[in-house]
Amino acid sequence: AKLARVRVRVKIRANPNPNPNPNQVEAKLGLLAALVGAASESELTARAADSAHATWSTMQAEAEFNHGKAMSDIKSSFATGHIKGEKPKPASFELGVLYKGQTITESVAQVRERAGLFDVSHMCGVTLSGADAERFVESLVVGDISGLKAGTGTLSVMLDEAGGIIDDTVVTRVGDGEVYMVLNAGCAEKDLAHIGAHLSEFSGDCSLTVHNDRSLLALQGPKAAGVLQTLTSEDLSQLYFGMLKPVTVNGAACWVMRTGYTGEDGFEISVPNIAAPALAEALTGHADVEWAGLGARDTLRLEAGLCLYGNDIDLSTSPLEAGLKWTIGKARQEKLDFVGGEAVRKLMADGIT
Repeated sequence: AKLARVRVRVKIRANPNPNPNPNQVEAKLGLLAALVGAASESELTARAADSAHATWSTMQAEAEFNHGKAMSDIKSSFATGHIKGEKPKPASFELGVLYKGQTITESVAQVRERAGLFDVSHMCGVTLSGADAERFVESLVVGDISGLKAGTGTLSVMLDEAGGIIDDTVVTRVGDGEVYMVLNAGCAEKDLAHIGAHLSEFSGDCSLTVHNDRSLLALQGPKAAGVLQTLTSEDLSQLYFGMLKPVTVNGAACWVMRTGYTGEDGFEISVPNIAAPALAEALTGHADVEWAGLGARDTLRLEAGLCLYGNDIDLSTSPLEAGLKWTIGKARQEKLDFVGGEAVRKLMADGIT
């Protein structure tokens, strides 16, 4: 696989403690690795939530950065909004780099060898529905969405007119007239504005639904399928990578997709907010599952060569420059009939492939 370019910009301050705790040192180094791209403390605390970095409160971020706590005690959204059935805005999420009793190394090993549960509810799930939904989505993303079989998805990107990447997104053709997309939380506001602006000018039959009533859990690792199978009667061995299906899990009506952003086998489970805490408790109650934080997530996605928006790709990056030409569907590589398509054509003509 072609690895995306990674730009690392961090500031390291001298530790005034002449005898630092080794666990604190490991945690601080892991924190820096997990927050690549933060050039200063102020940027660290202000970074918008995205697929691997949820926004913390200033106090919590400074505590992690200045003191390098070996065991994060930051609460996930399941301890607050989800219990009430309400989904907090991305900026109100407080997700830890680590969970109690872990180092990043141990958390990564947990996901590689058994299974880790990631709270990725800060991601924004949307559905485009209507007779012309597929045509509308294809006007915005580079993938061949109409060519997907019902219940399957693919990674794609949305571009601006200059060919820069607005966001990377998993797009699933649920069925005729229904397309489901997962947007990065840090990009959600601009993504929804971009989608809404083009939808207002679209003459076909298509409407947008933002799923604020649902949470998203990612169960990742070689033990993930076996663990999840204990909570559903659906035969998960028939759910292959990239496939999505409505499945009852732990008594809740979920949308389960075999996918993830760790390089391991696993599932992303969209669950009604009100049922999310019970599902999380059932999953983490299994001997093979532990909560996993942002440190492990960023390490795993980097090792798998998966891009992180805002760090490896952004509006200054085209899909060609990012090694993401493969996301442009073969059926679309001649017409390039999507926003930014002509800019991509010019880049190709200039020899950028």
